[in-house]
Amino acid sequence: MKFRKGDVRHCIADNSKLHDLLGFVPQTAFEDGLKEVIEWSGTTHAEDRFDEVRREWKEKGLV
Repeated sequence: MKFRKGDVRHCIADNSKLHDLLGFVPQTAFEDGLKEVIEWSGTTHAEDRFDEVRREWKEKGLV
C-alpha cells in the first residue's frame, strides 16, 4: 500500500486522562468489544433518515 502525504498510518486511543481524572477502567477488552459490535451490526438495519434530519437542521438554522 502506498501512503500519501498526510495519511494517518497509526491511530491509537489513549484513555490515560480518563483514568487519571475520573478513575475510568475499561471493563471490556478491545477485541471483545469489536467482536460484539460486528455481531450486532449483522442483526440491525440502517434507517435512511437523511431528508428528515436535514429538514430539522434547516429549521434550527444549523445548515
